[in-house]
Amino acid sequence: MEHFVKHPEFGYHTIDGITPVNIVGNEYHGNTFARLKTERVHVGQLVSEPGNKHDPNAVAVIRGNRKLGYLSRGRAAQIQPWVNLQGGTYPVYLLATPGHGYVGVPTVWCKTPAPAPEPQRRGLFRRR
Repeated sequence: MEHFVKHPEFGYHTIDGITPVNIVGNEYHGNTFARLKTERVHVGQLVSEPGNKHDPNAVAVIRGNRKLGYLSRGRAAQIQPWVNLQGGTYPVYLLATPGHGYVGVPTVWCKTPAPAPEPQRRGLFRRR
């Protein structure tokens, strides 16, 4: 589970084409990170929330059945189309540190717009 590496000058970065992205809004969901004394890596998931009343591009960060927070508005706008291409959820590694949380997402998602979804085909023949 060595996906997150701490560099003394540059903070956290990842290996294997994964980029750490801050988890925001944790204070509204139990403030889990503020209570930590050590760093921990967990498995979680990103969940697209297109019906979110505050941000239609919202991407929630979930561990088990508990919401830890969200990706920032700017990152969510980049990443939600990619999550939607995966069916609306995507498994990720979470790094929980005292006071902060990060989620590892594929680096390409942070640098490249998601491709447009394939149009739904209705069939080979038209009714007359």
